[in-house]
Amino acid sequence: MQADVAKEWRVSKAVVALLMGKVRRNKELLSEIMAKRADREDRRKAIELLVQRLNDEDAFIDSAEAIQAKIKQESDLTVQQHEVRDVMIRDLGMSYRKVRCISDNSNVERSLILR
Repeated sequence: MQADVAKEWRVSKAVVALLMGKVRRNKELLSEIMAKRADREDRRKAIELLVQRLNDEDAFIDSAEAIQAKIKQESDLTVQQHEVRDVMIRDLGMSYRKVRCISDNSNVERSLILR
């Protein structure tokens, strides 16, 4: 049985045996693990919904920190910046480039003519 579970979840038999031993000693461990997983999925769903809403509104998303602040403001969820970036890149297929500062003279009429 442990071998089947290990193969299904792509972990070693030793990891499955270790987790089973922990669950036998602490009966509430499994519910704690499932609760953490559910919390993580809730946070990811909240990030995804917010980013999709901002994309539908054609709002400018300048940083993961801005998304993090909006989620904290709207739903009192605490998310990490790496979670925001992970959802945007892996789940939504978004990519980004860093915004670079340009000089004030770059869009002057003389510079535009010389280009």
